[in-house]
Amino acid sequence: MRGYHEISEMTPGNRLMETCEAEGRDPLLALRALKNEYMATEERRLSELVFAHDRIRDLEEELGRSLHHVQALKEHLWELQNQDRLIERQNQLIRDLNRTNEQQVHIIEQQARQITTLQERMTNPPHARRQIRDRRSGRSRRS
Repeated sequence: MRGYHEISEMTPGNRLMETCEAEGRDPLLALRALKNEYMATEERRLSELVFAHDRIRDLEEELGRSLHHVQALKEHLWELQNQDRLIERQNQLIRDLNRTNEQQVHIIEQQARQITTLQERMTNPPHARRQIRDRRSGRSRRS
């Protein structure tokens, strides 16, 4: 029986050689099989890495397109916000103009009433004016 230090110093290759000799198998064939299995595993890993690298590159390209699209959307949103602000300013101007127009209409109506009153005074004698005023107010002097 071997000592502990001898067992712990054995490499996987040495253990494989001893196992093959103990089982009566050719150690070189076992090493070749192990090497082939290792190479197949490494080829699979390399293939997976290449696939992962390609996928990462595809995702980076897609991300770039998405970022470009997001930037375009942000610019469009900015333009829409500017348009919205302009429309709001125009609406405020329209409200101000409407208010001014209403004031002008009120002033014109007052002036029209004043003109009508002045015309009546100029064309009708004082007693006729009273009759017109009474008719407008719904009163009659006779009743």
